Amino acid sequence: MYGIPATVGRPATGACWVSQPGAHRPSTSRNKGVNVMGIAILLFFVAIAVASGAGLTFDSRDSGDWKPTADGVRAPDRW
Repeated sequence: MYGIPATVGRPATGACWVSQPGAHRPSTSRNKGVNVMGIAILLFFVAIAVASGAGLTFDSRDSGDWKPTADGVRAPDRW
């Protein structure tokens, strides 16, 4: 063992060494909350796609801030 014997000794009963699995390390197994969040995000996008396919969505832009184009090239301010 390295260090001062008074501060680095055997762990107390029930404690574990850092070299033991799970000691001071994040779990390598996937977190259930992460899976649930992924499913929720996926369902959100699927719901948007279904609503769009059913014609329940619309474009809220009023084209007031869009400049006209001529064959895909932005037209000058004055025609």
